[in-house]
Amino acid sequence: MTKVLNRITLLLLVLFISNLSFGQNQKQIRFLKKELDVTAYQNQELSIKLICKASDSSKVIIRAFFDSKDNEYISYKTIDSNSKQLDNSWISYSGKIKIPKKAAKLDLGAMTFTFPESISIANLSVFSESGEIYNTSNHFDFDEINYSKNEDKSLTYNEKPTIKLTINNQVLYGNNSQEGKYVKLNGIDFYYEVYGKGEPILLLHGNNESINAFRFQIDKLKENYKVIVVDSRCQGRSSCDKTKLSYKQMASDMSALLDFLNLDKVTILGWSDGGNTGLEFALQYPEKVKSLITMGANLFPTEEAIKPEVLKQLKHSVRVNKSMGIFYKYLRRYGKVGEICLKYPDMSPEDLNTIRIPVLVLAGENDVIVDEHTKLIANSLPNSELYIFPNQGHYAPIECPEDFNNAVIQFLQKIDDDTTSTNILNN
Repeated sequence: MTKVLNRITLLLLVLFISNLSFGQNQKQIRFLKKELDVTAYQNQELSIKLICKASDSSKVIIRAFFDSKDNEYISYKTIDSNSKQLDNSWISYSGKIKIPKKAAKLDLGAMTFTFPESISIANLSVFSESGEIYNTSNHFDFDEINYSKNEDKSLTYNEKPTIKLTINNQVLYGNNSQEGKYVKLNGIDFYYEVYGKGEPILLLHGNNESINAFRFQIDKLKENYKVIVVDSRCQGRSSCDKTKLSYKQMASDMSALLDFLNLDKVTILGWSDGGNTGLEFALQYPEKVKSLITMGANLFPTEEAIKPEVLKQLKHSVRVNKSMGIFYKYLRRYGKVGEICLKYPDMSPEDLNTIRIPVLVLAGENDVIVDEHTKLIANSLPNSELYIFPNQGHYAPIECPEDFNNAVIQFLQKIDDDTTSTNILNN
């Protein structure tokens, strides 16, 4: 209750300042927010990506409030964001915030200083340098808080859960009640979705992420391909057990999924951990993979492969998540999944020499994977192509989706053309 009253007082102060700035006598605030535990990210910079709208096109402000572990207010920040109009109502924001030294809780979301009929968040993603911290496809539990100052200066507010799942009438991938299904394989309940028709392509997401990480790729690829997307074990909507995680285990899971779907051979597009799994899959089940695309993959978890500062942050995050997992189940899962990056993969360049299928090796110029290591992967594959996205990092599929999709599609079309030419020659 104390925290709510403190937040109300602060929001009213923000409202008063905003009234002075805009020259209006507004008396209402609406805030659609998500509370996140940021204890493990103190003094670090986080990247924010948010898609939202207000129903009557009210001005939307992206704001972050920081509290201590005792729920004491520390500070707030209006995020200096780059905005991009997606259509007449939806706007995509991106920006960065630095977590204060003593901050334990972050309230992050969209705010207006009027009462539109609704504020909707279609997607919210928060990233640290080492990976994704939060994505709306995992937890649809925003709180919508409405505050109004009455004539007698009393305060009226209400707080209620809000869920928004669509943008432009498109399904938010990873939470599709019409296409989403579960299947039990290797002791795990796997959540998966299938879109489009054509040659099958299996998309494998990164560490502690989900199907929704590929939202920009699914939209494009489903136009000409049958796209299979799945939440890996212990991630997204898929279940978890006590089995030790490894990329070999995840490759086994994907083999079982393809058998269940009656797919003899697929192209695999794997990002980060998904790329590692894709390489393991090509080693273990070469007869089941037609071609492979990796983004930000690595062969082993050392400073020769992963930048030292990122590896240090990964170790810290895993340690904090595992210790806090005693109290929070979702942090226990984050810790378990994050630990894979510190133990695996355990592949060698000589292993890659045996992979004969066409492989497209992708990375960002500013990737968390060491540049020379990415080149080592490409040079060790007998039939590979290498492309580095200029001025991009590990999140190129989200940060520059058009360029990423073009690279992927050009590679796939080349593979299809080569296959057609070979069939003609054979006939």
